Parts: sequence; C-alpha cells; structure tokens
Amino acid sequence: MNVEQIEQNNQQGRFASLKTWAKLLPFLKPYSRNMAVILSLMLVSAGCDLAYPLLSGYAVDHFVTPRQSQGVGWYALGYMAVVLAQMLCTMIFARSALKVEMYLGRDLKKRLFTHLQTLSFSYYNTTPVGTIMARVMSDTNKIGSVFAWSLVDIFWSAAYVIGCMGVMLVLNWRLALLVIVVVPAIALLTYGVLAAFAVWGLITLPQGFLPEEDQGYVLVSAQLPDAAASPRTSELAGRMDEVFANTPGVETWVTISGFSMMEGAALPNAVTAFVIFESWAKRGTKLNQYAIMDELYRGFGQIPEGEFMVIPPPPIMGIGNAGGFDMMIEDRASRGPQALEAAVRAYEEAAAKDPRLEHVMSLYSASTPKLYLNVNRTQAMTEGIALPQLFTAIQTAFGGQYINTFSKYNQNYQVRVQAAERYRSTADNLLSLRVPNGKGEEVPLAGFASVQQVSGPSIVTRYNLYSSASMQGSAAPGVSTGAGMKAMEEIAGRVLPQGFGYEWTGMSFQEEKSHGQAAIAVGLAILLVYLILAALYANWILPLGVLLVIPLALFGTVAAIMLRGMDNNIYVQIGMLLLIAMSSKNALILVLYARRYGEQGMTAMQAAHKAASVRFRPILMSSLAYAVGALPMLWATGAGAINQQYLGTAVFGGMVATALLTVLYAPFFYAVFMGLSSKLGGKRTPEPKQA
Repeated sequence: MNVEQIEQNNQQGRFASLKTWAKLLPFLKPYSRNMAVILSLMLVSAGCDLAYPLLSGYAVDHFVTPRQSQGVGWYALGYMAVVLAQMLCTMIFARSALKVEMYLGRDLKKRLFTHLQTLSFSYYNTTPVGTIMARVMSDTNKIGSVFAWSLVDIFWSAAYVIGCMGVMLVLNWRLALLVIVVVPAIALLTYGVLAAFAVWGLITLPQGFLPEEDQGYVLVSAQLPDAAASPRTSELAGRMDEVFANTPGVETWVTISGFSMMEGAALPNAVTAFVIFESWAKRGTKLNQYAIMDELYRGFGQIPEGEFMVIPPPPIMGIGNAGGFDMMIEDRASRGPQALEAAVRAYEEAAAKDPRLEHVMSLYSASTPKLYLNVNRTQAMTEGIALPQLFTAIQTAFGGQYINTFSKYNQNYQVRVQAAERYRSTADNLLSLRVPNGKGEEVPLAGFASVQQVSGPSIVTRYNLYSSASMQGSAAPGVSTGAGMKAMEEIAGRVLPQGFGYEWTGMSFQEEKSHGQAAIAVGLAILLVYLILAALYANWILPLGVLLVIPLALFGTVAAIMLRGMDNNIYVQIGMLLLIAMSSKNALILVLYARRYGEQGMTAMQAAHKAASVRFRPILMSSLAYAVGALPMLWATGAGAINQQYLGTAVFGGMVATALLTVLYAPFFYAVFMGLSSKLGGKRTPEPKQA
C-alpha cells in the first residue's frame, strides 16, 4: 500500500475514491468468512425487527379483538424464539465484528510499518512525524471500524428498508405504493405547516415589552381637591397610614406629605408614599404584587375625597418612573387648561369602560384657585417703580428671600426674610404691600395694581413644547401591554377633540420604539450563523440545510407561549436567539457526521441516514437536558420570577421541538442540499477543520 498516495488523495479530498477502497479489499479477504457471518446475522436481525410489528398485528387480530386465548401459548413461544434469535445474532455479530476490527487493524499496521521502512529519507524530511503516527495508528483503527461496524450498519439499514417495502407490498400493494409516494410529500407538507405556524404565531402573538415584576414595593400617589390646605393633606396622610397598616402583605411604608410623585414637584394637596412588602417567605404566592395593589385600592375606596394611584416600579430602573402605561395628552392648538382638563376627563371616562384597561387616570386639574396680579406698568413708571424692584418686593414678602448662612455649634443655618403669616394670607395683604421707588418713598401696591381670582393648573407641564397632562394606567389581567397600548391609542383617536394629540413617554415610549427590532435581531442572528457556516463549509448552499431547522425550534417556542397564555416580549425574544444557536448546533453535528460518512464513499442519502442513526441518542439527550434544565424556570417564584417564566417557557418549548424534529428533518435537508451543491459545484467541498 502506497502511503504517499493515500496522503495525496486525502489532501485532495479523494480519500473515498473507489480505487483507494479497492486496495483495502485484499486485507479483508482473510476475514471473508467472518464478514459473511456478520452480514448473514444482520440480515436475520433485520428480519427479526420486521417480525415484531407483524407479530403484534397477529396478536391484535387473533387474541385482542376476538377476545380469545386459543393459541396464545404457541404465539408466546414464537415471539420468544424471535427474541432469542435476535439476541443470539447480536452476540455472535458483536464477537465477529470485534475480531474483524482488531485483526484488520493489526494487518494494516504491519503492512504500513513494513512499507514505511522502504520509503526514502526525503519522505521523512517533508512529512511530519505526527502525520505518520496518525496514519499508522489512528487511521488504521478507523478503517477497521468502518468495515466491521459502519458498512454493516448500512447493510442492515438497506435490508430493513427493502424488507419493509416488501412486507407492505405483500400485505397491500396499493397502500404500499401510496405510502412510498405520499410519505415524502407529507413530510415536506408537515415541515411547511410547522414553519408557517411559527411565522404566524410570531406575527399574531400579543406583543409585550417588559412584564411587570413583583419587586417588593409599590408607589402610591394621592391628591386632594384643588387648593386643599396643608392640615387636610396631613389628615389624608394619616388615613393612608391606617390603610397601609391594615393591608395584608405590607411590612412598612414611608409617607411624604406635600409632594407629588407624578408631577415631581411640591404641592400642598398631594401625598406620596413608598410601600414596602413583606418578604416572599411570609407572603407566599397568593399575596403577590397584584393582590396587594387590589387590597390598597379597596382600602382607598373608603377615602372619597382623595384620588389615588398605586403604581408598580418599572421592571428595569432607568426606563421611566413607573410601570404600566405613561401617555402625555398634548394641547397642540393652545386651547387652554380648561379644554385640556375636559379632554382628560373624557379620556378617563372612555378608558373606564374598556375591559382591556384598568386604573387609567390622570391627576391633572385646571381648577386650582389662584390670584392674578394685574400691574399697570404706565402708572408704575409714573410712580417711579421699576418692575425688578416690584417683583423682588413681592417675592421677599410672600415667598421669602435668601440672605446668607451662619454657623453656630457646628451647624449651618440659612437666613431668609419673609413677611409674617398674618401679613401674607389674604389678597388685601398683597394690595397693602408698599414698594420703594427711586426717590426712597414707599408706594402702596394698590395704587397701580389690581388682583382678581382665577383658576388654572397647579403646575404647567410641557411635553414637546405643548401644554400637556400625564395619563397613567395599566392593562387588565390577561391582556398584553401591546394590546393595552393599542386600546389607549384607539380611545385617544376616538375621544380627544380636534387640536389635541398624544405621545408615549417613559417605558411605553421604549416599548413603542422597540416594535420591529426583534425581527431585525432574529434576522441578523440567522444571517450571522449562515455566514459562519458558509465559511466553515466553504460552500454557500450546504448551510441552508442547517438553517432550515430553526423554524422547527421557533414552532416549539410559539406553541409553548400560546399554551401558557403569554405575550411575545423581550425575554421570549432572547429565548429565540438562544434557540437559533442551540438548534443550529444539533443540525451542525448531523451535517458534520454526514460529511464524514460521505468522505468514506457513501451517497448523500446513505450518509444522512447513518449520521441520524449514530447521533440520534446524543442529540436527544443534549436537547432534553437543555429542556429539563429550563423546567424550574417555568414555575419560578420570588424576585425575578416573571422574567424567568417567560425565558424558561421559550427555551423549554423550543428545545423539546428541536429534540423531536431535528433528527427527522436535518438529514433530509443535508441530502437535498448536498446533492444540489454537487450538481452546481461539480465536486465535494472539503471537510471543515475541527477546532
């Protein structure tokens, strides 16, 4: 045997040529009797495998259906005879195959060792020692294994398939022909249905962004009617404390009177509270965030004079100030605060009737009593009053003015000047204020100004330079955030008067902005996998056989999400990206093994069948291991449980589908695209290098 020629043929990708294998046949001749025994035993084993379904059918027809036991003893003996025959065949086959593998490898090593001694020194100078050792030790063992096991498996598979077709033709030749023709079409149709279902599911699934997570606390914003005094606000805070104390699951809270969390400013009629829940070990699964929020709303219903909003925190800090929806109603036509308030109240009434939404409300009000100071500037100039001096005097008397800071006993104190309370509590106090002019005289404000009572918003909020009102809410239980946002948009389009519009903000803005990005991410991931495989195989067609298994994994994800009534959010999309890699890995392993068998002289279909039979168990075990590993996430509890449930469901469903379907379709795709590649390229591509 010429080692140099073998090396040259291998480098040129022609190791599996018929001439090379023909040179190995003389080494197999001493063991022809063993090979004949092995092939005969495999033929008998295939016959035994065919006998099992026939025996089962016989038992159903003669014993189960007629409900009789006559002849069961002979049937049992016959069945045991088939089992014993197959066991005996397997034992003798294993012994003979091991003998052929070891002796054939031994003979090849001897012949190679003898031939190596006849080669020139130039061969050893140009050939690495590792290559020679691999040829002598490893390759000879592989050749022995191929003859003893692989070729025998191919013979068994062929015998089994031919036997099945023969049995079907004998039993019912019309049905057999129908099966032979229709089964491949059914397989392709099934794949098309599964892939179409995956695409349809991704399009029609309820769209979400980030599910609301029980983070152990909520925010409460309360507001009294406009112009409520501070004592009433303090009383409201006390009644809220009573509600918190009587709510199960609440551990502690902090109440801030005179501050509005929604407006982010100090308001005399507003209260903000941070409510902290008990630990998960104390609450259990029944007292989750939503149950506690319902109890809080039930308690606040006993305080009719206040408006309350219980707001969960955002799932990820930095994306808005709160969870749920956050919409800004904009007065784009400058119709005024009263018109904006009327639009807001009409929106609240419509949202309260929509079953897809809950707790949609706004704390915006344009009815806060105010004093409007009308200054006659011409008369003020006549009196020698400069407007900056006027504004400073009013600010000092009614709002206070910072003077300086002094230290005492290691403490810093600010000095502020302000009129006494009895001199700044009525409108008459404002008009009685005296303002110095340029001559040093004090002129009463009533001499050149007047005061009138008006109403308007406590705080003027602008969004996109428009006067705006914030609208908060959330989706009803069982409704996705995408469906909830669509409902709010529909209400806005139906209820808001002409000249008013809306914009999303906070987390809702991020969700609206992210629509369509998931499809781009999945597409880029598939493209990246394709380019890597194309570089690995040095082939642009063969990677398509690997990528076609991805819709099967996505089918499992879509089915699992639908069964659990979940929406398609970011965590599901992350699971899809993981599945693209994991499902491609299984198909990649099958393709690698099939290419190896193809290099050994098998046809594309034979190589695909062999690879599927060899790698079926490892692929099934690894895929199910991934799926079982995701099982605890499906029923996770505690902090981060919702996120884990979504991600675990996506991965579990996809890996189960991958485990069951990859070994069925990946070999078929390989055979198809390998044949197509050979026709288009004219030759096989070299096997990719192993890392």
